[in-house]
Amino acid sequence: MSELPIVLHVGAPKAGSSALQHELTWRPRRPLVGRPGVCCEYVAIDASGELLRGDALEGFAALFAARYCMSAGLDDLARLDPARLRAAAGELAALRAAGTIPVLSYELWLHAGREAIDRFASLLGAPLRVVAYLRDPVSWLRSLYWQRRRPPEGPRGAWIAEHAAWCRWSDHIARWRAAPGVERVDVRLADRSVPRDFASLLGFEPDSTDALVNPGVSGEFARFLERHRVGPALHVSEAKFAWSRWTAAAGVADDFDPTPAVFDPAELATILAATDGATSALLGQCDAAPA
Repeated sequence: MSELPIVLHVGAPKAGSSALQHELTWRPRRPLVGRPGVCCEYVAIDASGELLRGDALEGFAALFAARYCMSAGLDDLARLDPARLRAAAGELAALRAAGTIPVLSYELWLHAGREAIDRFASLLGAPLRVVAYLRDPVSWLRSLYWQRRRPPEGPRGAWIAEHAAWCRWSDHIARWRAAPGVERVDVRLADRSVPRDFASLLGFEPDSTDALVNPGVSGEFARFLERHRVGPALHVSEAKFAWSRWTAAAGVADDFDPTPAVFDPAELATILAATDGATSALLGQCDAAPA
């Protein structure tokens, strides 16, 4: 049997990550179809460098509004003593030697800088398979606007200029392709069930049903944000999880009408102009079907 890789799901944010992380947290170990003795296992490296498995994943999820577990950001891990990450890498190596492919996930790994990516990949010291799910820049920025980083009142030009770089996907994919130990990068479209697509990609059976974990912002919640200008202490995505759980518990329909439109035609043209070259380059970084 050839050396088993570590699978890194690197994002992007707002592209099915929550659904995937939720499904894997609550059923982390999956046998591979047609490969007797080989499994995938979802694990996480937390901000202290500890490798979380099994019940530890559920313990993390119990303290998080979204009820799932994910690894820490690369900036947090970069601040650790390298010995902590080498210890986690040793545990991952033991799993691989026993016939298990470790799967780690964090939605903002895609946007990490070159130095942090290279350091993390080098410390893992294993063959790496990187998986990224992407959306078109316009719908992705619209989702980002409502759920994470809304600009102050007034013109949105500066906000668009800053955040359009976030969805120049080919720039981010290129950094991961060049990282030490990366043998394969799968670029996928988040245009269907990401957990099911991920299962088919790695070769294990998906769950029988898809859980709706992190839906888009509803029109009612968007207007709530407009009426109440929230300060930086409130994490809007976290608040949305709480809102969704409250509406479900109260039996309130949260589909009053669609989220309000965001960008005007001139702003749409700016977004497309800023991302067109990177989107074209992306075609050469993915397989035929996603292209």
